[in-house]
Amino acid sequence: MPFNHPTMRNMFCIYTLSCCLLLLTGGCKRENGPLTTPNAQVGFYNASYCLSLMISDAHGSHKAPLLLDNDDPDYTPPPQGAASQTLPSFDSRATSSLQFPNSGTNAGILQPWILYMRVSSGQHRLLLLDTNLVHRRILDTTVFNAVTDVPRTIYFSDSMGVFRSVITRDEQKLLQDSIRIRLVDLSPDAGMVTLVVNKTGHFFYSAAYGSVSTYVNYPLKDAARLTMQVRSSVDSTKVLARTILNASPGRSYTLLLQGYNNGGGSFTDPDGKPVTINANIGLTANTSF
Repeated sequence: MPFNHPTMRNMFCIYTLSCCLLLLTGGCKRENGPLTTPNAQVGFYNASYCLSLMISDAHGSHKAPLLLDNDDPDYTPPPQGAASQTLPSFDSRATSSLQFPNSGTNAGILQPWILYMRVSSGQHRLLLLDTNLVHRRILDTTVFNAVTDVPRTIYFSDSMGVFRSVITRDEQKLLQDSIRIRLVDLSPDAGMVTLVVNKTGHFFYSAAYGSVSTYVNYPLKDAARLTMQVRSSVDSTKVLARTILNASPGRSYTLLLQGYNNGGGSFTDPDGKPVTINANIGLTANTSF
């Protein structure tokens, strides 16, 4: 049968199409392995004095991107444009510049929930970038392991412009007739502190900058307003910061100590700008579960 016969041409087309499908499906190997399912959770929190000033600067981009799992350690994203719009970030123009992700409803409640984005389980590499419009700099590099059913929060802080991250394991556990509380200490100059609940119960005597306490159970049968104070471990009469926790039985709360206890100093930020330190130490309560 000649090749130009309609039947032969149809058979040749079917054969060619079958070969192409084979190459596209079973005949090609994925160099990066199989697709992974985003079955773990991670949230990001800005507790940095320096970073908060940078994203509020009218001469910057107002946005500090978070670059997840880029294999090039020298990668610098575009200063603006579509390629940088989809990145997680701390943005002074957003509903909240403290958390990512977040929402207007969550940011407006008394003890905002820690919210999370989904990532695949396993090891991840995270870059925190500055707000420079021309040449973005890497402020911090964090490697963390994402685990299914154990959410994590990555807190960013700085001491005199030197950045660091602190990673918490946000175990979700529901208790009866009690709450769980913990302290994340990200105040660079508060020194050793202790948490005092309702002016009587003392916890976390050894907390220091960059430390995260374990959860402590506090008996509570009914919803109540609890006075939370952070005091100096050296002088227990000295209250450094305080807040009111509107607590509900069964919940878990994270108390964040941040800001400088002493003002008057200065340093140069990563962009070369002088920064004056103002005393702004504060205690913030978030609902973890």
